[in-house]
Amino acid sequence: MKKFVAVLLCAAMVLACVGCAQQAAPASSASASSGSASSAASAASESTIPASTSAPAKKATEKYAADVEKASTAYSKDKYFDNHEHYKKFGKDGKYKVAFVCKFLTSSWFGPKSAGMKAEADKLGIEYIGIDANNNEDAFMQGVQNAINQDADAIILTPVTAAMLPAVVDLCKKAGVAYITTDDGGYDAQGNRIPHLGLDDYALCYASGKAMGEAAVKRGFDVASLKIALLDAPAVESIHARNLGAYQALMDTIPGLTDDNFLWLDTVDNLTDNNINKLSSAFQANKATTKYWMVYCGGNNVWEAAFPIFDENKVDYKNVICGGVCADTSIADAMKGSADKAASLFCSGILAAPSGAALIDLCNDLFKKGKLFPNFTGYPVNIVSADNIDRWVLDVKASSVKK
Repeated sequence: MKKFVAVLLCAAMVLACVGCAQQAAPASSASASSGSASSAASAASESTIPASTSAPAKKATEKYAADVEKASTAYSKDKYFDNHEHYKKFGKDGKYKVAFVCKFLTSSWFGPKSAGMKAEADKLGIEYIGIDANNNEDAFMQGVQNAINQDADAIILTPVTAAMLPAVVDLCKKAGVAYITTDDGGYDAQGNRIPHLGLDDYALCYASGKAMGEAAVKRGFDVASLKIALLDAPAVESIHARNLGAYQALMDTIPGLTDDNFLWLDTVDNLTDNNINKLSSAFQANKATTKYWMVYCGGNNVWEAAFPIFDENKVDYKNVICGGVCADTSIADAMKGSADKAASLFCSGILAAPSGAALIDLCNDLFKKGKLFPNFTGYPVNIVSADNIDRWVLDVKASSVKK
């Protein structure tokens, strides 16, 4: 059976959109710790956006320069450690088992991703265990221990916060279980970045931030009466890196922009209710002096936070640009409100189910071929806007997996 069919299909669909969607330049991802990255990982990385190819941090002020530098080189300069010399014997009970311990398994991104994992695991004869922490740190730790108690051979991790990972990885190391993060990565107790399949978060959102900035320039947004709200979650490494990517892209793209234009909003967890509360307060505090609004959200759907506030205050959407990440067709529903609403959205599009299948394929290669997890494996990204929304909907449907 061909490995990583889902990922290759995803890459092909994205490349097919190149005529109607903006793409960032491709490059190779970090090499595997074992020097033997799988062919599927290589295929995926050919269409991804590593941080090393992102625009340099030439305009970041001193306040954010260090953060931008760290985020933009996260995967290319870090050291890795895979613990393979201490792995237990895989499948010793006659069955290979993979557990996905996730901060929020039922979300619009992780639900389809989990379904993609299960479908691929069923094809390969691997037992799949999905464990939902419901955004609770204690539940996440218990979930990891639960997976170990069920004799999981590998655990896929998406932590509630990156700060949890050192303790979590110590549990996995002690048990001899293989481990890899997805979407939300981080470091072990020794400062080594954990093998990761997901997004180069900084570069992902640099791409949509740039699209937003170009649209603002084209539409004549005046920086003297412009506010840019960044719905951030500093404690969540991936969310913060995404906002830094968007921030740097906007600084690079919009002439005359300064840090005074930005509102860094700490939403704690980037969940919708907190996003709305923080953005609503910021809007009320600045509406008297602000004509143009830009909102960026690296986590939940940006329109769920921004549109209710702008609707309630009867803001002209010709003066609004929103950006972030999208992984399903709900962005198309948001665009149906009006032509101006549709034109206000520029999001980095990613597909959930193929990325889930890719993780199971990496585990399968480890179990059956001894191929160690690559340091970093990326997957394709394209900008979703009103210009190519129909194509995006078709791509999502083509890549979806029934639960």
